Amino acid sequence: MTFKKWSLGLVALTLVAPLSASALGISVTNIASSSGSLVVGTGDIITFDLLVENSTSELINGLDVGVFGYDEGAIGLESDNNLRFQSAQTGAGIFGAAFSSGLNLGGLPAAAPQQEFGNPITSNERFARLFGGIATSPVSGDGTNDSGINGSQTNGSDVHLQVTFSVVPNAGVGSASPGIVNLTFGIGQQGYDVVGPSGSLSGQWSNAVETVTVVPEPGTALLMGLGLAGLAGIRRR
Repeated sequence: MTFKKWSLGLVALTLVAPLSASALGISVTNIASSSGSLVVGTGDIITFDLLVENSTSELINGLDVGVFGYDEGAIGLESDNNLRFQSAQTGAGIFGAAFSSGLNLGGLPAAAPQQEFGNPITSNERFARLFGGIATSPVSGDGTNDSGINGSQTNGSDVHLQVTFSVVPNAGVGSASPGIVNLTFGIGQQGYDVVGPSGSLSGQWSNAVETVTVVPEPGTALLMGLGLAGLAGIRRR
């Protein structure tokens, strides 16, 4: 499966320093947004670059990484808070183990990134799986010498994972509704975990969290303002 990488028209926002030297977890290293900020509106594209780190060289037997917090409470295919999973990419290695989608090459076999549902019956709480793999034998790389999404090593400018969202209007609404979306990248939800020979290492893992603010288009904001002003006038009568 091919995942499109969005790049044209995106503005890099920030470069985040890696986690501390004792860290096992994930960090956001770069954010690119067509709006130029974490405040986005209908039609905007926002992309997050991610590094997975294991600075203490823990033995890893399994890892599931996802992004959670968008479209919570969504029904069917409608976007509840206007952020929609667009695409994702995974590099060719994590923690020193090489892999390809669905094929074990002696390390962590990667499940292809895709959008999933917390409850398939009610289509509740969408989330995206970015990586899922089990090692045939423990791996302990620190995450700095893996092959990233662009084929370069992750100790340079390359990253393990990249995920892109688009901002879409609610059904029957011409633009996005205002709201704050807290995106969590990592483990701890939907059974996602990091596991070593003795069991879960979730207590040592650090997730990454980014806050995206969805705002309506200027015309919609004006109409909202007029509507609120009208309501206030009615109440004064």
